[in-house]
Amino acid sequence: MDKILFDKKFDELKEFLEVELNVESDYFKQTQQKFYEFDPEMSEEKNFYLSLYELNKKYSQAIAYNTAMLLLKEDE
Repeated sequence: MDKILFDKKFDELKEFLEVELNVESDYFKQTQQKFYEFDPEMSEEKNFYLSLYELNKKYSQAIAYNTAMLLLKEDE
């Protein structure tokens, strides 16, 4: 893979991460809301960490796959 194409794909992955893996993302906010509905007495800190865990769980496989694909294509 040439450097220009690699840089383009890397930038796309970086942009995805900046948008989706963010505590301001829609998914994170929706997850927090669900936890508050499930347990209104839950502390804000516990809700934050559980929501962060769910965000990580949702995207960790996609991140690993996309990173591996970038690295594999670099070898071609």
